[in-house]
Amino acid sequence: MKLAIIGASIGQYPLCLKARELGVETFCFAWEKGAICKDIVDHFYPIDIFDTEKIVRICKEEGVQGVASNGSEVTALVQSHVAEILKLNATSYKVFKLLQNKYYVRQCLDDIKELCQPKYYKYQGKDEGVYPCVVKPCFGGGKKGVTYVDTKELFVKAIAYASKEDDKEILVEEYIEGDELSVETISYHGKHEVVQITQKDKSQPPHFAETGHHQPANISKQLWGDICDVVTKILTKISFTDGASHIELKYNASGIYVIEVNPRGGGGNISSVLTYLSSGVDYLDAMIKVALNNFKGVRSVKKASPAYSGIYFLCKQSSANFPLFTMTSDESWIVEKKIEKSFRLEESVTNHDKKTYLIYQSNHKIGPITPHVFLLKDFNCGKTKFIDFIKLWCLQNNIFYDKKEYDEIWNSSIILAYIINDEIKSCVTIKKQQSKIYLLEKTPENIIEEISSAKQRIMKK
Repeated sequence: MKLAIIGASIGQYPLCLKARELGVETFCFAWEKGAICKDIVDHFYPIDIFDTEKIVRICKEEGVQGVASNGSEVTALVQSHVAEILKLNATSYKVFKLLQNKYYVRQCLDDIKELCQPKYYKYQGKDEGVYPCVVKPCFGGGKKGVTYVDTKELFVKAIAYASKEDDKEILVEEYIEGDELSVETISYHGKHEVVQITQKDKSQPPHFAETGHHQPANISKQLWGDICDVVTKILTKISFTDGASHIELKYNASGIYVIEVNPRGGGGNISSVLTYLSSGVDYLDAMIKVALNNFKGVRSVKKASPAYSGIYFLCKQSSANFPLFTMTSDESWIVEKKIEKSFRLEESVTNHDKKTYLIYQSNHKIGPITPHVFLLKDFNCGKTKFIDFIKLWCLQNNIFYDKKEYDEIWNSSIILAYIINDEIKSCVTIKKQQSKIYLLEKTPENIIEEISSAKQRIMKK
């Protein structure tokens, strides 16, 4: 089989790897600059992706049988255009063009009775007094140009900010309180299947940068079923027939609200990594088979046992997650941890500026680590964990382990410990006004300070 892939940046890299794994011959079209996929595809063409005439000509000459892309509205639009000209399987180009416009999508949703709709209007030079609200460009993605507004003064600034992304069409929507989710789907010949539902971690206003994703979402069976039902109706209403979609929702006591409908797989490692880890469905495999017109349904690409997966992004707004990155190293649930050498805790304003992250897979949600010191004897199975910790500490520091000595410490001392996911990372023992601190190398300074502070409080008693 022969597959054209539009784009060669990081978003397409997992898709290219999956095609190679499946034995599909790949023809990749992208700008030369930043084309990190060019060395893993069979054929790379340094062509402007908007030069569809040239792309179509090469695809015809090579006998390409499908066109694919992932994670980008821009490449998805080109993909549909090329596929339609070649009469290959894809949602129609006209539909993709319309779906680029968030105001058009919002109007389509007015007819779906199972959905709640916020107040909204297209900005035409007049503030209509909908507060609080979210101001966003009608075209674009990745939270670019998006601002939360609750005063007239901020409204003016938000319009200017959105205009940098789209100076012609700006959408103003009533801000809806509630938990945020995204729904990952695959469609084939007009039949829609929900693959997974993702729980979202968000930063505070004004820009709502995403700080984490977790799958599956922790919601009731009733809500899960209602979401699947309404998402199917949304995709049918907008005439989306083939490919992946990523629909962002909010829910509260009033019902389900749509935030955005994105005709592509979810970014932030949702479609490329997390969905497979949590559901066992090879989402990228499904996308390729839909493009090649030989998809047999979600069950045909289910290859692994479902689990729990997620990703944490580290930025200024999510600085509370810092211990999760610094206090972990070889934990079995870590799939990938990436920290750039030049990393700094900076504010995130879009979904494209977070390059430090941690991906996990477990039998439960891995929560952020909050620094706390525990009185170890109040902790379940405390002695066993203390002895295991001391043995490790002795080994790492080339110190002889004397079981009798540490049994005596346990029996006659107050022991404070810093514990992460039931594992001791550092501790201090206090006995007769004397103390000894046992630390692992990765213990951060703020934990040492907290242990010392706790020790002083106890010794004053």
